[in-house]
Amino acid sequence: ERAPERVAGELFKLLTAPDPAGVLALMADEGVLAHFLPEAKDIGRLRALVAVEATTIGADPLRRLAAVLEVDAAGASAVADRLRLSNVERERLVAVAAPPESVTAELDAAARRRALYRLGASRFRDLALLAWAGALADRTALAAKETAGWRRLLAAAGRWKPVELPVKGKDVVALGVAPGPEVGRLLEAAERWWVDGDFRATREECLARLEALIGETD
Repeated sequence: ERAPERVAGELFKLLTAPDPAGVLALMADEGVLAHFLPEAKDIGRLRALVAVEATTIGADPLRRLAAVLEVDAAGASAVADRLRLSNVERERLVAVAAPPESVTAELDAAARRRALYRLGASRFRDLALLAWAGALADRTALAAKETAGWRRLLAAAGRWKPVELPVKGKDVVALGVAPGPEVGRLLEAAERWWVDGDFRATREECLARLEALIGETD
């Protein structure tokens, strides 16, 4: 019985190879995959991801592992346990197995920015590439317009500079709200308004919005 770390090491080496889908398909046919990775059922999506990566961002073994798995969050967590993945790898695998929101080729510029804000550039990129591969696996080819949409997502992720809500909990308290759950609720409401306005509101405008929200609850 090989140590899980060694199995993971060999699997990641295989997933970095030029044609991991072909080898995994062979292993599935021979019954080998069933022993250590029975969840690896989406060979088609892995094959499509390899093709997409070749023209965009290059190989990433963990993303390729995510592509081949048919799992939910609990299933991804079980795979991470079995392969003794690091906490960072586990978190990434679980996040793409059960994404908080879907990333699609149709997102317009403002929707891309909102998704990037909520997900962060690397998670957004993972989800975009996996969704693109999923779309490609279902069809022999994609329309040029859809391919351009996926490429726009990756370009947006590359350009993204993280932004931060210009107000904090202490600002809510300074406006007379007692520390407690209400502070978080008001901040969340102000943040939703700020995000919906495409992050354009200044600190002064955010403070004015908080004052208005506090006025509504009085």
